[in-house]
Amino acid sequence: MSMRRLLAALIFHVALPAATAGEPVPEYDMKAAFLYNYALFTEWPEPVNGQFNLCILGMDPFGATLNAMDGKQIKGARLTILRISTPANAKTCHILYFGESERNNTQRIMTELGNFPVLTITDADNLSKSGIMISMQLMDKHLTFEVNNEAAHRARLTLSSKMLWLARKVY
Repeated sequence: MSMRRLLAALIFHVALPAATAGEPVPEYDMKAAFLYNYALFTEWPEPVNGQFNLCILGMDPFGATLNAMDGKQIKGARLTILRISTPANAKTCHILYFGESERNNTQRIMTELGNFPVLTITDADNLSKSGIMISMQLMDKHLTFEVNNEAAHRARLTLSSKMLWLARKVY
């Protein structure tokens, strides 16, 4: 196991569901764990008070996996999973995830958010250069991610150097 994969396993293990030895973790269980951990390795410009909103825009591929995380603590606040139907509702989010179902709305989403401090995450291919901050990809049964750190800085978000080091690419 490479040093990078070992470090990723150590850092991003917190929310992974228990699996028996040799049993692969389902893709969206793994992605849900990464969503949770991205929050732990991101700093927002204002302290998070009371409620931390992790929002899903469009089709929800996570289902019960994210529901199981609802109520956990992040940054001293209660994690709340919200499913939203329009980009206009995204300004209430700390993290906004959208998948392939919203690919054609990427520009609209980014325009709606502007430089608002919302960590944008997708697993739709080839969107990290379009202003999305984190783009997850499943490659050879391993979850990797790219980071658009310039977009995060414009939104006044600070991504941990540990997370940047683990990224496959940083823009």
